[in-house]
Amino acid sequence: MVRTRPAALTAALVAAVLAVLLSAVNAFLIRLGVSVVPVSLAFGSPVLWPLTGRASGTAVLIALVQFVLIGMLVALVTTLAARGTAPGRGFGAVLFAVWLGAVLAGYLTGPIVLPYLLRGYDGGPNLFLTQLVSSAGRGGGWGFSWGWLPGVVAGLVHRAVNARAAGAPVRAS
Repeated sequence: MVRTRPAALTAALVAAVLAVLLSAVNAFLIRLGVSVVPVSLAFGSPVLWPLTGRASGTAVLIALVQFVLIGMLVALVTTLAARGTAPGRGFGAVLFAVWLGAVLAGYLTGPIVLPYLLRGYDGGPNLFLTQLVSSAGRGGGWGFSWGWLPGVVAGLVHRAVNARAAGAPVRAS
């Protein structure tokens, strides 16, 4: 049995929680109708935000599945990268792993909502393919734009926990 160091698990948990929170805040702001400038800078969230006056149970379920998938993908990629780092090191590896995990999670979770959004439309396969590419691109753009933020935090947490676990002093630089 392979033991995963606490630093890898801590960094993965922090990254997953922050990625889900960023997606939730981003989706909620877009749902509130925030001005087009901040929304265009944010590229939109891959998650369909269900908190409206008429949210169906299906919309809530889809959003929960998307949030769980984002958290799991970011945590998986982060854990794989963090496990391979030397004691007291690994900030860059964790930063880029979380960023990659956020981009992958965005690309994969965006299209999950398509069958729900396109129900009742008879646009044929062209509409579905257009929306598939659009939602995947929007989700990947979200991961590229915002994935570095949980990456920086998870990298700092990983480095601090990893240094303490190795018995090395934590340096500010």
